[in-house]
Parts: sequence; structure tokens; C-alpha cells
Amino acid sequence: MTMRKYHVVLHSEFGCKNSLISDEWREKMLTLHNENRGNLALGKEQGKNGPMPFAKNMNKLAWDCNMEEMADSAAQGCPNPPTAPTISGNGKLGFINATTTVGATCNSSEIAVTLVKELWRNGIKLQENQQYVPGNDAFAQMAYSVSMNLACTYKMCGKTFYLLCFYQKDVGTNRLYNPGSSIADLCADCGLPACVAGLCTNEFKPGKLFLPMEEYMSVL
Repeated sequence: MTMRKYHVVLHSEFGCKNSLISDEWREKMLTLHNENRGNLALGKEQGKNGPMPFAKNMNKLAWDCNMEEMADSAAQGCPNPPTAPTISGNGKLGFINATTTVGATCNSSEIAVTLVKELWRNGIKLQENQQYVPGNDAFAQMAYSVSMNLACTYKMCGKTFYLLCFYQKDVGTNRLYNPGSSIADLCADCGLPACVAGLCTNEFKPGKLFLPMEEYMSVL
């Protein structure tokens, strides 16, 4: 299986250890997630019966290199379903995974973006509001407002492209976000100083830990 390589100017330096995944790939995954969450927060997404409510507490996601290492370990062998670790002080990580069959050559960025877009597009159609919908787990996890960090990885198992993303918080059956009645409610429940494109910002930087390394090492 041949994976095409593309040389581009990187906009972010993530500082992650896995050299088989490019920063371009990471940035596309991160940007797509935040664009989706921002559109949801801004009331631009159409749900089952009309526009989804505005979000008062939708966090902007940041990439976590240590979560990426966990995802890489969990993706070995392309398990279905994968096992998400539980971290002391944080709880169980949330996850999504998706697969597709590819040919002899493929663009890993395009495939991953397509898979995430499909999960989001299919999931939003099932949502009437911000409440969890049984069975709509992938969308719920991507839209879960309280998560502040994510990381994704991919593997090739034969002709199967396997995508796995971990999220700081497992949505479970929780409400996806705090609803607002107008655009004036954006970020009202964040407790953070800035609101960018409907998303609450935080001080997390790419590559930085959101938990001490010793707590990561206990689950690797």
C-alpha cells in the first residue's frame, strides 16, 4: 500500500513524536473539528427539524501529542471497536473511529477529512437539539462542548484505512452543550476571556500536556 506524500508549508508546529503523521494532516483534522464545532455553536447547522440551538460553552479544541500516542497504540491492528483509556483525574477518553476501503495509492488527508465530514453530516441529521441521541455517538463525541483536547491517528490494515480520534472527555449520554437563545449567548458559560468564531478559547498549546506525564504513562 503506497501513501502519497505532499510537501507543504506548515502553519503550525505540533511537536508530536510520530513522524509518520505530518503536521499538515494534524492541522487538517484539528481545523475541521473546530470549524464543525464553531458552525454548530453559531447556529449554522441544520438539525432534524431546523437550525440547531446556539452554544453557550463550546470549547475550541487543541491537539494533544500524548493523546495521539495513546490513539496510535489503541489503533494497532485496527480493532473494532477500539479501547479508549481511562486516565486518573480526567476519566475515560472519548473516541470516534471510521474505516473505508482504499486503492493502491491514497491521500491520507483527503480520506480522513472525508470520513469525519461524513460522520458529522450524517449525525447532525439525527439531532433535534443539544440532547444526546441514542446511537448517534460519533456526532455526540465530536460536538461535546466540554472537551478541550483531541488527537487523531490512522492505520492501514490491508486495503482498509482506519481512522481513530481520542477526545479529552467521553460524552457518554450527556447533553452535548448548553443551549443559547441567540448569538448574544455565545461563550456565555465559558469562563474564559475570549470567544473566537463561537468557540471558547483556552491557553492550551499544541504539544503541551493537559495532564502530568506520569498519568499518561500509566495508561500507555
